[in-house]
Amino acid sequence: MRVLLLADRVFAAHERVLIERIAVGLVAEGIDVHCALPAHRQGSGTPFTLARQPVVYNDRGLAFTRRIRAAQIARQVVGDSKSVQDGMDMVHVFGGSAWGMGRELGDLFGCPVAYEVWREGMVERAARVYLRNPNDSGFFAPDTPIEQSLIGSGVGSATRLTHWGASVAQSTGELLAQGRDHTVVLVSSGRDRDRCIAAFEGLVSAIGSREDVLIFVNTQAAEQGGIWKRAKQLGVLEKLTVVQQMEDRRDLVLRCDLMVYPDQRHEHRTILLDAMGHGLGVIAAHDDQVSVLINHETALLVESATSEQWGQRISELLDNPDDARRLGRSARLYIQQHRRTGVHAVSLVDAYSWMTESGSLAVR
Repeated sequence: MRVLLLADRVFAAHERVLIERIAVGLVAEGIDVHCALPAHRQGSGTPFTLARQPVVYNDRGLAFTRRIRAAQIARQVVGDSKSVQDGMDMVHVFGGSAWGMGRELGDLFGCPVAYEVWREGMVERAARVYLRNPNDSGFFAPDTPIEQSLIGSGVGSATRLTHWGASVAQSTGELLAQGRDHTVVLVSSGRDRDRCIAAFEGLVSAIGSREDVLIFVNTQAAEQGGIWKRAKQLGVLEKLTVVQQMEDRRDLVLRCDLMVYPDQRHEHRTILLDAMGHGLGVIAAHDDQVSVLINHETALLVESATSEQWGQRISELLDNPDDARRLGRSARLYIQQHRRTGVHAVSLVDAYSWMTESGSLAVR
């Protein structure tokens, strides 16, 4: 089977690791994998690590040029000596901005298109796409709540559950070990400024006058989320380090002791799964659309967006290292048992087969 993985610039920047893992896992399952990535990835300059050199495409242009740009991608994928028609068996699209391009490529190749519905806000659009192309469109849900939302929107017959996976560390260091500085990373899209600032204020309150705790934040949280400005107002800039291109420095994140995750946007991020898989103590906003967030098993959950509750929850782990270690071990075990990367790859192979088998689309 020949599969093209197509990503938009935002998804390629924030989930580079996921795309790499999928490509590696599919190759291990005998799939012939091709990738098409935008020429400019938002906030990232690190090249992808892939078995085959990816096709680089122009994702910017007038609507009427999209077919032309899609034809250029298709020709690069199949080569000059082969026919574009029937050149691929499946196009798998990541990121909402690439859905239109994915549809064009599916038409050119004459193959089905699978759309990754990685956040709740894409469900309504998925229903519209299904109405226009019911016989060759599939929708992959990375978690059960999104699967249920897709079913509720009327596209259940075109939906497959393909749980995202994470890496699980073979061994982990001791969280909040004595005799060294402790590190807390705050990760956020920055799109919910109030939540972001409340979590940061709670973190600053939990740290208090301690000088052995360092704070890392990603660029989006620092800038769009308002953390840099608030840190300056609170006089704590010396405790704060902004990590540019955090997706390219995931190794740094996974060496921290605690992760603070204030987003409640019903979307899925593998950086959260990886933190659990590496045994970090996670303090996160409650989100009923993200089933991996289980209070006292994979994370400590914050029900309200007040800085007081964030401070209380963070202190529960920061001031009690044994509790943080127990939570980290529990989260790592959960990921090991339920969210392994290899299981994700196998579920994708099954989903591709379901979409491409003779007659499987027509009977839906």
